[in-house]
Amino acid sequence: METPNPAERLRLDVALVARSLAASRTVAQRMVTDGRVLVNGTVCVKPSCMVEPGWDIEIQATDTPQFVGQGGLKLQRAVEVFSLDFQGLRVIDLGASTGGFTHCALEHGATQVWAVDVGTAQLHPSLQNDSRVVSLEGTHVKDLTLAQCGGRMAEALVADLSFISLTYVIPRIPEFLAADGFAVLLVKPQFEVGPKGLDRHGVVRRGTDQLRAITRVVDAARIVGLYPHGLTFSPLGGKGRNTEYLLYLRFSPSPRQIDALRVVQEAEGYFRGR
Repeated sequence: METPNPAERLRLDVALVARSLAASRTVAQRMVTDGRVLVNGTVCVKPSCMVEPGWDIEIQATDTPQFVGQGGLKLQRAVEVFSLDFQGLRVIDLGASTGGFTHCALEHGATQVWAVDVGTAQLHPSLQNDSRVVSLEGTHVKDLTLAQCGGRMAEALVADLSFISLTYVIPRIPEFLAADGFAVLLVKPQFEVGPKGLDRHGVVRRGTDQLRAITRVVDAARIVGLYPHGLTFSPLGGKGRNTEYLLYLRFSPSPRQIDALRVVQEAEGYFRGR
């Protein structure tokens, strides 16, 4: 049998073998359907997905929590740093995509998750078939109603949104989040700072611009009565990717102020050389 050429456009399962990331196509297909394979940073669950030669393919290690999307690893970071408890909670996930945040919340005890995304056919099959998950694919955040989310306020709201500033989304959070609930927002500086803050690859390099993005989101949250209780950076970054930040919010003021500058500097140190 002819050996696949990794310099050609290939099916994902074939590309894994060609790049020596899997011993056989059977093994590769199992890795893909288990949600362990990231293509350009996004979990791909279809072995037939076509992969270009220059695309990054990564395998999630088996000793880390296994989620259907890398967003799960980001929310896992928030769970650990902020000591979050999803046990018994009703959760709204904005920008669910494949369902990484949804999966993480369920693994930590959430009883029901409303997975909202403007896209369609993205939510992982395992979550589509989970009775605890209500898929609201094809729904834009601006059009979401409380009736769609069971008619009751949620105890937790998480968000991993792209191509929109969180400042446009935050004003709607009080419509869905209970007074004693909490929110975790993934702050993506590339969608907050504007074109002048991006390099030619679309990456926010300067720490000052990252700090400006965080401040902008925090200020928008304060306007609607949400206060920052914690801030950390996502551990998934480096290699020319944007650094993202997890912001923990509640309606009650925090006794401690977050030090956004320190967190940005910690992120810079963590990703230096990676």
